[in-house]
Amino acid sequence: MRKSGLITLLLFFTLASFGQEKRVLSLQECIEIAVENNLDVKRSELNLETAEVNLQQSTFSRYPSLNASGNYGYNWGRGIDPTTNQFIDQRINFNSIGASSVLPIIQGLQITNGIKQDKLSLEASKMDLAKAENDISLNTAQFYVNVIFNKELLENARFQLESSQQQLDQTKILVESGALPLANELQLESQVATNDVNMINAQNNLDLAILALKQALLL
Repeated sequence: MRKSGLITLLLFFTLASFGQEKRVLSLQECIEIAVENNLDVKRSELNLETAEVNLQQSTFSRYPSLNASGNYGYNWGRGIDPTTNQFIDQRINFNSIGASSVLPIIQGLQITNGIKQDKLSLEASKMDLAKAENDISLNTAQFYVNVIFNKELLENARFQLESSQQQLDQTKILVESGALPLANELQLESQVATNDVNMINAQNNLDLAILALKQALLL
């Protein structure tokens, strides 16, 4: 059953992040989180957005542009009334309207080549983004498989320790009764100690594998 679970990737493991409840994540969920949080992927997404804007600007540059402006205002000042020959306060109004247009006529192939270049840059940015997502997906899958693999090794190490401990308990009884020599008991004690160390190492390896996956997910 455990081998079948490994093949179909139905075995999940628990990730606990500080200050949050424990979550049970599948391989697909791990990949989605890693892609969403990865800095290289975010950088590639920004480069893609920049390439799209550059292509739009290059495309619009072949069309004519029209600018229009206008203003209106007034000033207060003193003048002479021609009928009374006296100073009076008066308001002077002013307004202006302007318009300009730019129509690209002949610029060689500058605009056309610029559009082609920006199209190629856009395609390159798309490929860079796809590569970044693919790389982080493969790395995350490898880290995930390492967790499952080390989890199996820990279970095997725990089984070996329990089995050797049971054999030692039975051998002690037989040694006390004189059915077996003391050497058998000492040999099993050594085996139990070795299996105990193996289980501790397996636990450490599993912890490191989980830590590596957490770092890949930026949890």
